[in-house]
Amino acid sequence: MRNPPNGFCFFLSTQKEDNINVLTFLHILYTIVLKEARVPKFTYPIVFILNPETGAYNGFIPDLLIFAEGEQLESVYENAQEILQKFFELQTKYQKEVPGPSTLDDISAKWSGYKVSLVTANVS
Repeated sequence: MRNPPNGFCFFLSTQKEDNINVLTFLHILYTIVLKEARVPKFTYPIVFILNPETGAYNGFIPDLLIFAEGEQLESVYENAQEILQKFFELQTKYQKEVPGPSTLDDISAKWSGYKVSLVTANVS
């Protein structure tokens, strides 16, 4: 017997309930994978800047001139994700072109001394 492609292996049982469970599982898995594949994702470098006066952080996405704020890095990151998502929803709605992201290395070099990471937003 040949192995199925992509590492999937299917076994049919003499028990009807087992086959239904397997088929249900495969349907759910396929739906999740397909749905996830259809959701556009946008990933851009973000620079975290500590405000020494307040102790809060600012996040800056240089490629899009987007700013986010927060008291901790996690809240800045979450706010940046939300802003990025809304930004791309509007750009998509009005069919505006958006500059592509710089590489993490390029932004890290330009913003040496600052924390640099990537932020990703899913746009539905």
